[in-house]
Amino acid sequence: NISVIVDTASKEPDDHPINFFIYFNFLLFFPSFMMGPLDRYQRFAEDTVTPQLPKSLNEHYLVIERIIWGAFKKIVIADTILEFSSASMNENDLNRIGMGKFLLSHYFFYIALYLDFSGYCDIAISTGRYFGIRTPENFNHPYRARNIQDFWQSWHMSFMEWLKDYLFYPFLRFFLNLNDRLIITWTSLSFFLTFLLAGIWHGDGKNFFYYGMFHGVGFMVWFTYKNLLKKKLSKPAMKAYNRHKGIKFMAQFTTFHFFIFSLMWFLNIHTVFFSYLFGSQL
Repeated sequence: NISVIVDTASKEPDDHPINFFIYFNFLLFFPSFMMGPLDRYQRFAEDTVTPQLPKSLNEHYLVIERIIWGAFKKIVIADTILEFSSASMNENDLNRIGMGKFLLSHYFFYIALYLDFSGYCDIAISTGRYFGIRTPENFNHPYRARNIQDFWQSWHMSFMEWLKDYLFYPFLRFFLNLNDRLIITWTSLSFFLTFLLAGIWHGDGKNFFYYGMFHGVGFMVWFTYKNLLKKKLSKPAMKAYNRHKGIKFMAQFTTFHFFIFSLMWFLNIHTVFFSYLFGSQL
């Protein structure tokens, strides 16, 4: 609804008139209603007017194959792994199993979360094709990401695009109107506020506030580091830096574990982790 209101308000009324039949279909489109991916009204309307149905036998095969694969990822693998993950345990269970098993159970939660959500999206996107709707892709191998921006551009991609268009850029435009010389400062602050709100969007507990703040600070650190590299390194050195396999591995390893660590706030089990590190008094 927010995207429809903002997009409509920013254009002339005759540019993209709202068709209420298409509008309600857009809001209640059942394949992606529960968890996404997040679509845009205008794109959805174009597919409604000109349905993008599978045409060849091979296209039908690929759509059905993706539905089956998505169901297998979600129902068979993810649901099985979830039983052994940190999400299925209470605080006493986590305290009892020890640090090694605690961390292993938390890795299992990440795997279950990824397979559950991406499997759901496979089903939603493929089912939508049989209604002529090309629902946006939502995942693109996020575990390969080299930094936090890469990660969010490949994990829940449609949500990242929504945040960028309806939170990040409006924040940035507002701050630049105050003082357009502080673009690096304002960009960092816009990242922080965007992901703080994104965390709160996930739920009303203070753990979601900390989850969003953690990602917001991560974006600020990454953006500052990126700008320092640009200042310190020449273009050839920057290319060599980006191609270096060791640096690439460390970047992917750090980004992956940054997200893994953030999920402790998402599940509200961070106190258990810190108790292991600093003593049971926490």
